[in-house]
Amino acid sequence: MTQDMNNKSQTSNGGNTSAQGGANNENVGQNLVDELNRLGSKFAEVVQVAWESDERKRLEQDVKRGLSSLATNLEEGLKKVGESPQTKEFLNKAEDAVTNVADQVQKSKIAQELGDNLLHGLRSLTEQIDKIASDLQTKNKSTTSTPSATPSASTQADQAQDIPIDRV
Repeated sequence: MTQDMNNKSQTSNGGNTSAQGGANNENVGQNLVDELNRLGSKFAEVVQVAWESDERKRLEQDVKRGLSSLATNLEEGLKKVGESPQTKEFLNKAEDAVTNVADQVQKSKIAQELGDNLLHGLRSLTEQIDKIASDLQTKNKSTTSTPSATPSASTQADQAQDIPIDRV
């Protein structure tokens, strides 16, 4: 609505001169800020009214009771499961199995070789990325220091680079 009033005043004045244009732009900007502030205040008021409503308070109490009941039921159920002999036996067997598998993997020559090869591959990858980063930094420095020496886009596309990859 404020914008319409500004538009009407501009057309009734037969357009705006540069001084009037600057003042109108400031008015529009200030009106926009004022309207946003009003919107923020109204939104905060709506949220506060909704927060203080009886319905929200009842819903909050219902959720609290439900969560409390759920926690109590879960605690009782887990306690019963934890006390059963089948659960204790199952947990003991699972611990034994995990321990055996971990021992076998640690002792395995294949696992050692796999770890060594993975480490070698990661180091090679890191070195290649470091080289690429260095090349890019060097190119970046050279293009910023001599902007007239920058090749055109078509020249750059013609100068494809091969990146060596060490195979393990």
